[in-house]
Amino acid sequence: MNRIIYLTALWAFFALPPIVLCIRAFRPKLMPWWFAAVLVAVLGWFLVNAAVHFYYAHLDDLLRPYAECNHAPADLLALRCADGAKMIFALLFGWAYGLVYSVPWILVYGLMQAVCCIARRCRSAKADRM
Repeated sequence: MNRIIYLTALWAFFALPPIVLCIRAFRPKLMPWWFAAVLVAVLGWFLVNAAVHFYYAHLDDLLRPYAECNHAPADLLALRCADGAKMIFALLFGWAYGLVYSVPWILVYGLMQAVCCIARRCRSAKADRM
C-alpha cells in the first residue's frame, strides 16, 4: 500500500505544474500568477514530503519479512540506511522542488501563449484585409 501511495504522490508531483498552467491558460482570471506560484509551492511541498515518507515506509515493508532472521539483502539495507537527510531536506525545501520543476513548464506555457498571440494577430490582419 505504501508503494501505491508513494507512486501516486510522485505522479501527482510531476503532473502538478502542467495542470496548474492549463487552468491558468484557459481561465487566467481564476488562476493569477501569484496564486499559481503559491499553489505549486504548497502542493509541491506536500507531495514531495508524501513521496519521501511513503518511499521509506515502502522500504520498511520490504524489510519486514527479514526482521527475525537478519539476512536482509544488502542492497535493500543500503537503500533504507542511506537516508542522507532526504527527509529533512524534503521537509525544509520541498517547496523549492515544485517551483524549480515548474520552470520548464512555464517556458512551454510562454511559447504556447506567444504562438496563440501570433495566430490571433494573423487572423485579425487577414480579417481586416477582407
